[in-house]
Amino acid sequence: MANNSDKIDNSELKLLIKKRGSCKAQLTQFETFLSRLDGCDGLSELLKTELGIRMKKIELLQSDFDKLQCEIELLSDNVDEAYADRDQFESKLFRLLSVAHGLLAAAARYPAAGAPGGDGTSDAAEECRGGGFVRLPKIDLPHFDGDYQHWLSFRDTYISLIHDNTSINNVNKFHYLRAALTGSASLIIQSLDLTSENYSIAWQLLSDRYDNPRLLINNHISALFSVDPIQRESSSALRNIVDVTNKNLRALASLGEPTDHWDSLIVFLMSKKLDSSSYRQWEEHRNNLDSSPTLQQFIKFLINRADLLETLTDTFKYKQNNKPNNNNDAFKTKNFLVSTDNTRAYSCPMCSQSHGLFNCPSFKALDIDSRIKKAKESRVCMNCLRLGHVENACTLTHCKYCKYRHNTLLHKDVNKNTYTNKSASVPTTSGLANNVALSSDISPSTLNNHGSVLLSTALVKVADRHGSLHTARLLLDNGSTSNFVTESLCEKLDLKRYNASSTVSGINNHATSTTESCDLAIQSYTGDYRTNVRCHVLPHITKCLPSSYIDTTNIPIPTGILLADPSFNEPAAIDILVGAEFFWDVLGTKTIDLGKRQPKLHHSKLGWLLSGCVYNNNIPHSQSYLCHFTDTSRTEPSLTRFWELDSVSSKHCLSFEENKCEEHFKNNTCRDVDGRFIVTMPLKESPEVLGNSYTIAKRRLLSLERKLDKDHNLKHRYHEFMREYLDL
Repeated sequence: MANNSDKIDNSELKLLIKKRGSCKAQLTQFETFLSRLDGCDGLSELLKTELGIRMKKIELLQSDFDKLQCEIELLSDNVDEAYADRDQFESKLFRLLSVAHGLLAAAARYPAAGAPGGDGTSDAAEECRGGGFVRLPKIDLPHFDGDYQHWLSFRDTYISLIHDNTSINNVNKFHYLRAALTGSASLIIQSLDLTSENYSIAWQLLSDRYDNPRLLINNHISALFSVDPIQRESSSALRNIVDVTNKNLRALASLGEPTDHWDSLIVFLMSKKLDSSSYRQWEEHRNNLDSSPTLQQFIKFLINRADLLETLTDTFKYKQNNKPNNNNDAFKTKNFLVSTDNTRAYSCPMCSQSHGLFNCPSFKALDIDSRIKKAKESRVCMNCLRLGHVENACTLTHCKYCKYRHNTLLHKDVNKNTYTNKSASVPTTSGLANNVALSSDISPSTLNNHGSVLLSTALVKVADRHGSLHTARLLLDNGSTSNFVTESLCEKLDLKRYNASSTVSGINNHATSTTESCDLAIQSYTGDYRTNVRCHVLPHITKCLPSSYIDTTNIPIPTGILLADPSFNEPAAIDILVGAEFFWDVLGTKTIDLGKRQPKLHHSKLGWLLSGCVYNNNIPHSQSYLCHFTDTSRTEPSLTRFWELDSVSSKHCLSFEENKCEEHFKNNTCRDVDGRFIVTMPLKESPEVLGNSYTIAKRRLLSLERKLDKDHNLKHRYHEFMREYLDL
């Protein structure tokens, strides 16, 4: 009996599915009909009548489909699939009905050319009869996904197009509303049946949920505070700040918030989101204003700045695209493959067993220094501990601890060396020339392979001759006995200069002279501190600090800290160097330790100074040394050293390898019948030591054999070619 019952259910289910397919076919025909109408410039009375009849039929079709689908869901084993069919059909039906209502509404507003339109005397009617009617593009329904940011624009647009349109009944409005809602917003009215009475309930539910002034205000304020900071100069990022600011402030104003009085707050908030270069330009622009900048002035500055960056980017791309390419043949690649039939077993240089040095127990038992010594004596690659190549040509992975090019077995923790830079005091001599003693701060990337040193830099305000303030970058050096300013900043400020001849000596006995000085008025950006400094004028103080960009992702700077130099991690020029005369007056007593292997924060009257070593493996390695000045006043040793370097040595001492090459040349050089010299190639290693080329060649040969075994025709032709090659 159970089997017979199952057969009856299956046959009944198949019949119901066929009937449901008929409903789907009718809906598809209605969709085809609408697609033809959508291309028309207007609907005639006949087409409008036909469309109305078809719409009534489709509305009845929904009831038939619902009955069939309910029975299918009761009999079907796969309920999820049945629910998906229902959702797909109803979504399509509601969408097509919405389109149909839209066509009828458009036809009512814009009758087809030649259709009766009233008394026949209006200009519009004449224009229609004359064929001059132009059909405007359709206004698409707005969509709302539940995001509070989009509620106000959706609400106003939907009310204007649908909700307040008296020519659309409530059932059709409900159709439009369902079609417009997506995501979490659609779930609010999902349980309501499609009836005229339920439309007002649905709209009220939606308004109660999203038309909440308190939540809307919080959301728009949060959007202002959540703007992503700009990392580098970008016109699109600047325009995004303008758009986000205007959009959210307009929304807040429509909600009754007094945004007209928020200029100072918004300007301060958004200026902190700018990149360092744009922020510096804004501070200089703000200093030239007579009063506190307004939001409109800030927005205008951002727009002008974005236009400038966009113009520069387009110009650069144009130059790059039109740059002549004369180096088509500049790079040619040649590939060589060397292999040997080396069947001898690999022998460990340590114990002569058949394993690699990296697997040798005796080698692993040694301490780190002994391993390094043994590896060098065995002349193996320091990266993989194999013979046949050097570490620079090794393709295997590096040390897993420090990621440098050596084997993990050879890694050792090297204590940081302490570099002490002594400053010798030189007495002041009589006359015009004064010897200025300065200290040196050394940040060599080659001495500290794990990071870069941050020096104490700060952004300050400096006054020009007329009292206007400008932004400058200052370096604090507690070892310097004098203060310095660049000539470019002095000219920019148009400061009065005084005669002051001095000799400034640097590291390795390098000296320079300065003949002028000036008085500089310095103010803090973060407080009320200000002072006057007498500075020597130099063309350049030092190179850009830091020497390379430093990633600040892993530096845990506490929130609420006002840095003296917000762009401390980006290379930039130093305009002023302030020595010990003012260093201790500026420096405060508070210090914040950011943790192990992190720089420290020092409080000062210029803001919080960040200094110390930043450990970052991503810092590019360079062979340059960044040094400030140290004490010396003699230039004669420098000239003597220059002459020694410039002179030609009378005798050159050959190295061990050069002696071997000389000996090899003498013993193996001969001349052929044409008079050309012939000499054998000098080799450091035995020709038998060819690395891993044998393994590579063997693997390729086996791969070729497998390929030939699969294609007998190719294998036959390959054998014929090889025989012909051997017979040559």
